[in-house]
Amino acid sequence: MKRAIPIVSLSIIFGVTVSFMEGVSPSFNLNTFNIINFKLLSMLLSIFIVLLLILFSKNIFTAILSFFVYAFSFMAFMLYAKIPFGHEFYVRMSIIVFIGMFSAIVLFLGRDTRLQNKTPGLKVKRDIAFPIIFFLASILISMAILLFEQKNLYNFIPTFFYSYLYFLIAISAIVSFFSFNEISGFLIGSFSVLIYFLMNRLIINSFNIYFLLNAERSFALVVLIYVVLFGICTSILAHSSALLLNGIALRRGSSFNKMSTVITSDEKPMKSTQKEIPKNNALTSKDNPKTPDGSSPKKDSQIVNENPSKDNVYNGIKNETSIYKKNKESDS
Repeated sequence: MKRAIPIVSLSIIFGVTVSFMEGVSPSFNLNTFNIINFKLLSMLLSIFIVLLLILFSKNIFTAILSFFVYAFSFMAFMLYAKIPFGHEFYVRMSIIVFIGMFSAIVLFLGRDTRLQNKTPGLKVKRDIAFPIIFFLASILISMAILLFEQKNLYNFIPTFFYSYLYFLIAISAIVSFFSFNEISGFLIGSFSVLIYFLMNRLIINSFNIYFLLNAERSFALVVLIYVVLFGICTSILAHSSALLLNGIALRRGSSFNKMSTVITSDEKPMKSTQKEIPKNNALTSKDNPKTPDGSSPKKDSQIVNENPSKDNVYNGIKNETSIYKKNKESDS
């Protein structure tokens, strides 16, 4: 509860501030910076603020409450200032709420899973090839969407997303989530917006790079602001998905360790009993039964088996003495 009060208060403050900026800033004379799309800038700022509020929330209830309070305060100030709503506003708020809700669920689910299965010695190694594939795929997607806009293809995209740019932002957010890597998420968000604006400007100027670098530095600075903001947003999204992936991997690793310890504990007594069986079954000299003459049959058998030649010699000598005695008696 102590963390929820400041988070909700910041949500109200940021919601009113960004709404005021969107409603008042276009009336200012910013000279060369009039090229700023304040609706797009407020949308990127809103995504950035909502993700930060979720990231610093203590539980999922505070996170969901924070971005809903942000959206409500944003709309309340627009109603107070009598700023008309439109299809573009609903699309922007829908994207903000969807990204906030999705990020909150994934982030706290990953945190809880990771804390429940946190065991010393287990580390999750992430392959870098998978994020690179998604990064290259995001570049191709941004170039394809730019081509759709130039050729006026797939008209249903601006019907539902108001513009191809908003559709690109939504797709880039989803791709950055499945990259499962913070650096890759930042590159996906920054390069998607960068390619869209720069390629669009180059097409308008007939690919005159010299004119773009020298005469439109203010445009490049504005694009840089868009790039940094959206890159940080997609990096936070990728961080939430990476936490979820680490939590799942740790849960599987801990369950595997538990199974291995159970198997080893079951195998140890079996090995000890197998070692004790020959010791218990082996009869010592004390346990061997004795014959009436007091000799052990086991020892006698061993002696006979060990020295068969001596027994034969003894028997031969005995036979010879008996024959000699008989002959002597007959002579007498």
